[in-house]
Amino acid sequence: MKRPKLEPRAADDAALKRETGKDRAGWFAVLDQSGGSGRGALGKVLLAAKVDPWWIGTLLVDHEAARGVVEKDGKPKGYSLCVTKTVAAPVTRVFQAFTTAKDLDRWFGPGTRISAEPGGKLENADGNLATITKVRPDKALVMAWETRDLAPDSQVEVLFQPKADKTGIVVNHTRIVDPADADATRAAWGEGLTKLKALLEA
Repeated sequence: MKRPKLEPRAADDAALKRETGKDRAGWFAVLDQSGGSGRGALGKVLLAAKVDPWWIGTLLVDHEAARGVVEKDGKPKGYSLCVTKTVAAPVTRVFQAFTTAKDLDRWFGPGTRISAEPGGKLENADGNLATITKVRPDKALVMAWETRDLAPDSQVEVLFQPKADKTGIVVNHTRIVDPADADATRAAWGEGLTKLKALLEA
């Protein structure tokens, strides 16, 4: 899975004010005065104000940084993204496509080596690198994402949801520090899951 070439979206105060009517100080004041706490409550405030979803994510992350909000490990929560795809294939087959080198070579990236067990590694010729932290066959795969040029030091959770003769795939990629990385990672997973769907439904 390679980093896609995307035109970076302007995220400075000038762009924010032009697109939403307020700069960061203005939106931070709205959030502080709302009385809400946590991303869920504050996200609803911005959603009610009809702020674009991309800006909602950016403002929540920036607001947390400005207010010194961190997780239990002392690091910021960062950006979170969710990419989904439904594939016309049984869950066992879809899970196999995420955990075997032969399948991963065909949709994720060439030259794959994988040990699909806790503590095992996933790596390939595209430079992708991850340590597998949890495996629940046909249900979930969790990885510490270590790819240097695409959201390093982040977390990936893949959920597999059987739906009759189909399988729903949910990729939650979290703890992404850089907004450009978040955009690129979302696009990369989207492209990857589209390739996976084509492979399994051929």
